[in-house]
Amino acid sequence: MSLVGASKGSAVSAPEAQHGRSTPPASVTFKTLLLPVASNSSSPTGLQTLCTTSWRSSIEKRYQIAYFNARHTQPPATIAAAKEAAQAELARIFAKTTVLLSVETRKLSPRDEPTCLYPNQGDCGVPRAFGSWSKEGFKSVMPEFRRLALDVSTDDGQSDVVSFNEMRNFGVYQFSFLPKSWISNASLAC
Repeated sequence: MSLVGASKGSAVSAPEAQHGRSTPPASVTFKTLLLPVASNSSSPTGLQTLCTTSWRSSIEKRYQIAYFNARHTQPPATIAAAKEAAQAELARIFAKTTVLLSVETRKLSPRDEPTCLYPNQGDCGVPRAFGSWSKEGFKSVMPEFRRLALDVSTDDGQSDVVSFNEMRNFGVYQFSFLPKSWISNASLAC
């Protein structure tokens, strides 16, 4: 199995990554799940949203505010210096951001034993997320996540690319749903 869009241009390869959809759309990628793009959909926001929250608007707003502030100082910063200030602001925010990824995984049938440390009402959460993966597969997502980039634009018609490369902190949400297979026998005995 591989992550939704974890490699450039890949399509969904794990149906459970789309909350049980058996034939997910081929255009869904890891990037579009995190940063939905403008579309001609009937969505009130005009964004194609699937099964995640979008970071696009908050990242763009942070960039634009830092850019605007730099351009409106006395004396005004150059466009290049304002972009640099906006990039530095996002790098500062990304450096203190912790990305939490879910490890919830449902049992395939009622007869199956729960696979997580502390099942909730006999199961390990609702969607089948990273918990259906190997620990190595989970770890391989982090470098792919940092390769994501977002195009941003400013009110004065400038554009720039924001890289997620500064994101360094990743974690698991939530501890009770950690797969037992990810924990050593010595740790499980505690």
